[in-house]
Amino acid sequence: FMNRRYKIRKSPRRRRLTRSNAGPLLALLGTIFGALAVIAAIVIFVVPFAISLFDKSYVSPFMPQPTPAPTAAPTPSPNPIECFVPGSDENEIVLSSADYKWFGDPCCHNGKIVFTAGKLKDNNAAMSSLFFYEPETRTATSFDYTLKYDHFMFPSFNDEWLVFIDTKFGGGGSIMAARLDEEGQKAFKVKDFYVGQPEIKLWEHYIVWTERTGSRMDKLFVCDLETLESTTLVMFNGSSYGQSIPSFMNGLIVWADASAVSPDESAINYMRLSGRLNTYTVSTYVHDPEGNGAYFAWLDAHHSRTAKLYGSKSIGKPRLIAEGAIEFGLYEDYVIYSKDESIWAYSFETDKSYRMTPENESAQFMGVSGGMVFFMDVTSRERDILKYVKLP
Repeated sequence: FMNRRYKIRKSPRRRRLTRSNAGPLLALLGTIFGALAVIAAIVIFVVPFAISLFDKSYVSPFMPQPTPAPTAAPTPSPNPIECFVPGSDENEIVLSSADYKWFGDPCCHNGKIVFTAGKLKDNNAAMSSLFFYEPETRTATSFDYTLKYDHFMFPSFNDEWLVFIDTKFGGGGSIMAARLDEEGQKAFKVKDFYVGQPEIKLWEHYIVWTERTGSRMDKLFVCDLETLESTTLVMFNGSSYGQSIPSFMNGLIVWADASAVSPDESAINYMRLSGRLNTYTVSTYVHDPEGNGAYFAWLDAHHSRTAKLYGSKSIGKPRLIAEGAIEFGLYEDYVIYSKDESIWAYSFETDKSYRMTPENESAQFMGVSGGMVFFMDVTSRERDILKYVKLP
């Protein structure tokens, strides 16, 4: 019997995954992902539910964030002048005495008004009295002064000083001043003038005016009321600019003169008392310029119905404000002017003009100061009706 040698073949056995080299790593990853899933479930579902029980809002960090509502752009506040209604805030200055039928030259400072009042004298309206008026109480107090000549003109005042001219009908008279901060102080003469009726401009304790001093000579004067020292700032020899009125606002003296560059241009000269001369040259003729340090305004003719009114911010490009403007006044960022027997206010801020008086009312511009616009209601010509309205 032959022995056979059998080779026994073993069946192949599979290796378990856990016993492989990757087993521990896969187990660790599974544990981590499982833990993360539990945490995510808590954050997404459990936490918001728990917080909502306390009336609180909560958005899971894994959830899309809500888009915030866009912030509404604030509506810009309109300029107050755009809401002004003509005739809505007019006030008339009325005296208890019926003897005065003529009024003129109003000026306002700190809510108080000064103006002239008069009666007929030799068929002329003689402004024989000077009044201080309190708009709140509607009471008027006469200034204690006896005229040397015919009437008062061009009063102006501040906390310390009152200035005016005591003048003749045909021109000539005296520039007068009085201290208001000293009780019992009487008016005193600053200077005599012999031709015309110069309009005095007051700032602090200084006054400025242009005066005819010869047949062809005009001079621009500056005077210190405390010392009565006068200085000739400019001389105009045979020049039409000598008939132009200077302005004196916020310490800035402004006057018109011929341009040194071109005969077809005019110069608006301006300076402070302690400063140097500056020149703003424009392509138009300049008459009665006014400036307050931020804006200028002027006419291109001598107060005619064909005159054009211009203005500019600082020394920028001139803007044509109106055609046919007769009179005007600059106050802060407004130019108040009269046209077609109506009063208008131009705003540099909006670059628009606004009617200040109703369409059915005829008005003559009398000035602007202290935030008050003054005008004469000439709808009826029987007597002077002096009115004022506050700038909005």
